[in-house]
Amino acid sequence: PVTDINGELHFTERGLEGRKIRGATLGAPVTVDIATEDGRVAVQANGSASIAALRQHYTTPLLEHLAGSAPWSGVIRVKKRGAEVRVESSLLGISSSLPEPFNKTAGDVMPLVFELKGLPEPPAPKGVGAVPTPDERRDQIEVSLGSTVRAQLQRRHGDSATAVERGLIAI
Repeated sequence: PVTDINGELHFTERGLEGRKIRGATLGAPVTVDIATEDGRVAVQANGSASIAALRQHYTTPLLEHLAGSAPWSGVIRVKKRGAEVRVESSLLGISSSLPEPFNKTAGDVMPLVFELKGLPEPPAPKGVGAVPTPDERRDQIEVSLGSTVRAQLQRRHGDSATAVERGLIAI
């Protein structure tokens, strides 16, 4: 959740724009710029994430091994039904008591990158007896943690469920 939002958002016939909109999320300040570019709405955000605040919103055992806070930046680009998301952090300021190779001190840099992007639709079937595919979206999630971990998942979203089509995790 974003609270204490303060700024101006301007609408025109060509799009919208907002610069240096300020707010707070997960107990820390966030600054957001919004603009329409190439027919997409682009949201750029910068802030800080606190492990203590994350623990209040998410219950995962992983957070019990982390402490501190770190700056992050992100971009969301939205067009029609699709969105692309990229969030990055150096994790500078976060310490980890997880075993090797995931442990680190607060002074260590271990770049974290999360990306979500749509994938092109598969070609429609052709020929006699071909059955059209239902209205499905496909996307890909990529996560990397320095040179330690890289993961990639390709998903298909149907009317009632999301299925992982393929995935890769490299440690």
